[in-house]
Amino acid sequence: MYRSTDGKTFKYYDSTTKASYTNSSTSIGTTYYYKVKSVNSNNAASDYSVSKGILCKPAAPTVSINRSNGKPKLSWKTVSGATKYWIYHSTDSKNFSYWDSTTKTSYINSGAKKNTKYYYKVKAVCASNSNANSAQSSAVSIKATK
Repeated sequence: MYRSTDGKTFKYYDSTTKASYTNSSTSIGTTYYYKVKSVNSNNAASDYSVSKGILCKPAAPTVSINRSNGKPKLSWKTVSGATKYWIYHSTDSKNFSYWDSTTKTSYINSGAKKNTKYYYKVKAVCASNSNANSAQSSAVSIKATK
């Protein structure tokens, strides 16, 4: 297996006897290109495969929700490669829009209206490459009580 970060200059990277491979030595925000060739028991090698590029993205945050003084409070663990988090919200569970951002791993919607149910999603943001942001988290919801 050969790997490149520019899609042009490939260097030998690793070998496997399996039909799939997981590369655990990557950096968030970097696109890696791979090409492979097969080698038989007599060490005869095939031509290289067509190269394939894959952008490394951070995992979507796993968000929990509760209340802090009656207001929705979101919490999640640090996502490797993220420099900040974008908060999306909705009051109908379908139409989410950008709401706010934070560099912390929790967020309180201090402007939430009493007796309104809010739905939230969080996205991890990668500073080195905006195309490498995570997917949005699964939605969480809670009603503001104050």
